[in-house]
Amino acid sequence: MTAAGIQPDNFAFPVVAKAITGLQDLNAGKQIHGSVIKLGIPQKDQVSWNSMINALFRFEEWELALEGFRAMQLERIEPSSFTLVSVALACSNLNKRDGLNLGKQVHGYSLRVGDNKTFTNNALMAMYAKLGRVYDSKAIFELFANRDMVSWNTIISSFSQNDQFYGALTFFQLMVFEGNKPDGVTMASVLPACSHLELLDIGKEIHAYALRNDDLIGNSFVGSALVDMYCNC
Repeated sequence: MTAAGIQPDNFAFPVVAKAITGLQDLNAGKQIHGSVIKLGIPQKDQVSWNSMINALFRFEEWELALEGFRAMQLERIEPSSFTLVSVALACSNLNKRDGLNLGKQVHGYSLRVGDNKTFTNNALMAMYAKLGRVYDSKAIFELFANRDMVSWNTIISSFSQNDQFYGALTFFQLMVFEGNKPDGVTMASVLPACSHLELLDIGKEIHAYALRNDDLIGNSFVGSALVDMYCNC
């Protein structure tokens, strides 16, 4: 196409970006990104930018993904919720200082545009947790009502991965109290809390619950967490 002197448009770039992502071809992805910078995309739209940012995210090119996000804003094109999710996860993979600085900007933007979608909030919670700001994750969790299983698992793992094990257990108990059924991810996040706090009785109760649910007791992550708990307790 380019060899024939035909410049790619806003329809061609997203298709190529998606194809390259599927092929996991990083070099080709960088070439496409370079072409976007060099040639530009006529009539760039939200789909074009989302495709490019998502492709860079899949290749773990965090800085380039954020560069694309900034360029998108300069073009005055409103990012979609999917863009915000990708950018939030990119921020979580930067060093703590830069990640927090940029992550707060992304969070602030989502508040300004009124993006209160569950999956956006889940991504922001995960971002803050990975950057060590568990209470920022908690603040987001407490401010939105449309929580799903990912929301509960994210807040529990946020406390657990930051060694705040009582907090993980507190939210686990709240989750069950509100009638939510723990899954394998929940169990694998809360059992380490029992292990570190040497709460064998609570760990046994969780084990008993897993035994009553075939999908849990057959989960390798749950099994490993149970072994670790019994070894440490």
